[in-house]
Amino acid sequence: MDTTNLSNLSPNNTDQYRVEVVTTNSEIGNSTFDSYPAFSTESFHDSRPLVNMKSVNVNLVEMWGYPDPQKRKWVVDRLIPEGYMTILAAHGGVGKSFLALRLAVSACLGLPFLEQPTETKRVLYIDAELDEVEFQRRLNRVLSGMGLDNSVLKNRLWYIQLPGPITSSKTISTIKSHIRRLDIGFSILDSLSIALGADATKQEVVSTAMKGLEEWGSLFALDHVSGSEARNAAFLASPFGSVFKYNQARSVLTLGKAEGGGIVMRSIKSNFSADGTVLAYKLDFEQDEGAIKFRRIELTDSSLDGGRHHLKSHEQTLAAIRDLFVGVGVELDAIFSWRRDHDDTEEVTTGTIQNHFTKLVKQGKISLSGGVTPLPIDGYFPVNTAVSTPKGIGKVEGRINDNGKISVRLETEVIKLFSPSQLRVKS
Repeated sequence: MDTTNLSNLSPNNTDQYRVEVVTTNSEIGNSTFDSYPAFSTESFHDSRPLVNMKSVNVNLVEMWGYPDPQKRKWVVDRLIPEGYMTILAAHGGVGKSFLALRLAVSACLGLPFLEQPTETKRVLYIDAELDEVEFQRRLNRVLSGMGLDNSVLKNRLWYIQLPGPITSSKTISTIKSHIRRLDIGFSILDSLSIALGADATKQEVVSTAMKGLEEWGSLFALDHVSGSEARNAAFLASPFGSVFKYNQARSVLTLGKAEGGGIVMRSIKSNFSADGTVLAYKLDFEQDEGAIKFRRIELTDSSLDGGRHHLKSHEQTLAAIRDLFVGVGVELDAIFSWRRDHDDTEEVTTGTIQNHFTKLVKQGKISLSGGVTPLPIDGYFPVNTAVSTPKGIGKVEGRINDNGKISVRLETEVIKLFSPSQLRVKS
């Protein structure tokens, strides 16, 4: 075998080759290299498998004089990056599929998803669990909760039952052809483990499937977690089965449900943003399979009682500061008392809370008045604060989100997002 020719590698038989030389006697600048360091599958420990080597670009690329790359794009800001796979892992019964439907409608229409800015996309829903009739029943309930009917989704949303396991190249290519033909910008897979059609704990099964799914572009895949993980804490959970799911996804979200019905969503992995985003919401169900409404709620909402163990300790301290803030700095003793009254699983000391202040300052979540007393970040307005906006008078609907925007319900009952600089407390 010619060891300088990577095109001879078979995607299914990489373990029988040892690639020793990429090029010889190549001049780069003033230096000459006889060869690059050898590598082999025997000692290669990256989490990504050595497959599809025919498509690997082995050309040298000059890393100077190039135009600035495009700014990173998000399907949903800080949660779902464009062009990559995001996994949502949660225990059954939390409402993953309803959340995915709400996400699909938001993306189709460019509406905020849980108050996070969302890009407008054509959407393909790929179903490995149910059928189109059940999908339509659920979709109708979500649309009804938004005051919409399915006519708004014309040429925007499509549904398909998965034609085979995602470990099959035929399945991957079939879905890919639909994505190209319909100009789909965002796909949703329900659900990942079932779509495998094989043992989700096997590395070779998962790595093959995950590599194939890259061909679908922006993908949001629902998945399960083990029961013990799901009930413990959302920030400790991970997708069921092989760790290669977590390793090869570029964003991983989890859900944790409280006894009061509130749900915490958090990012436990993001290759493209800093600190993990955490937010909370609640589903309101009408009787007899009626409308389903999604409400973004604050981390201090009573519906999260019995579920604050899904928050990290410093996040609970931040929730206390925001709940207690009335325009002046919040005293340490007041925060300590709030934590004592609201915490589910732990008792914290004032020293621990002060350590949280340091972390929250670094994250840009609070400032310290006089270097001691915490204040929420500039522009934070308590819920129901009456404000003047460029669009009229309204009331603050939810806390400031991670994009620095605040949702306001105007007198016209329309919810708009504003930056803090656009808001003034109404006298």
